[in-house]
Amino acid sequence: MSVARFYAYRNVILIPVVAQAQEGFYLDVGPVTVCDTNDTEDMRAALKAAIESPNPIVPTPDPTEEPGSVILEELGLGKWLPFEAEAMMYTVHCNADRIECYSTGRAVKGTWQMQQSKHMSFERSDGLEKLINTIIFDIGKEREEALATEQANKAGGLALLPPPRAEGEQS
Repeated sequence: MSVARFYAYRNVILIPVVAQAQEGFYLDVGPVTVCDTNDTEDMRAALKAAIESPNPIVPTPDPTEEPGSVILEELGLGKWLPFEAEAMMYTVHCNADRIECYSTGRAVKGTWQMQQSKHMSFERSDGLEKLINTIIFDIGKEREEALATEQANKAGGLALLPPPRAEGEQS
């Protein structure tokens, strides 16, 4: 089995190398590939390369050391919270016959939320292209929804009401 992970954030998708620690769990390591979400061909090639790449085996990190994050370092952010508020994470598990993809969405009350409707499953033989197309479509849809919400929030403000009418005055 191999694992790949991608993060859609604002107008980019971040694709770290996902390594397997000797103890068996997976972690993001560098280098991180960054693609503009408007360049679908570049994004398609980078996603395909990441999904098809085997996971390197690395020593298990020392639990007493501060873990850090190649994603936050790439973006120049110090904390996960501002990142999670605007990000989507996709985790892809590939085995001999299936490709499974799970996504977690933008933060709600400070933590990412599993979105059951975002679980995707494909046959390994023909599923890679379908999965990549679905992820690219999903990222575009999420970006459009985020922009619509941002525009709706900007459109708010004080509503000016007409002056009150004098008693008996008709409209």
